[in-house]
Amino acid sequence: MTTTPWVPYREPLLITLRRTIVIAMVLGVVVLRFWGGGFARWPMATLLAFGMFATATALASYPREQWPAWWMGGAAFIGVELIAHAAIQLRGTPSFYNGRG
Repeated sequence: MTTTPWVPYREPLLITLRRTIVIAMVLGVVVLRFWGGGFARWPMATLLAFGMFATATALASYPREQWPAWWMGGAAFIGVELIAHAAIQLRGTPSFYNGRG
């Protein structure tokens, strides 16, 4: 069984941006439905969906052999953030997360 070689697809930047923004808006509404809070949270949900799409697009340009490094770096960053915020909580300092900041 033979496969045809992969040929990159090219399209104008404006079309790509338009499609990406529409996808982010639609995913924002979908996330909003499960998140609750009405349309007051729609902009944040849309921004979150756009960020996820942009990250996935950026990672798609790297060879799959380099993906574990990205995942380990991302997990390490999340771990550092969790430790930092846990320390803030344990100290009782006002922050965004406990509603006093």
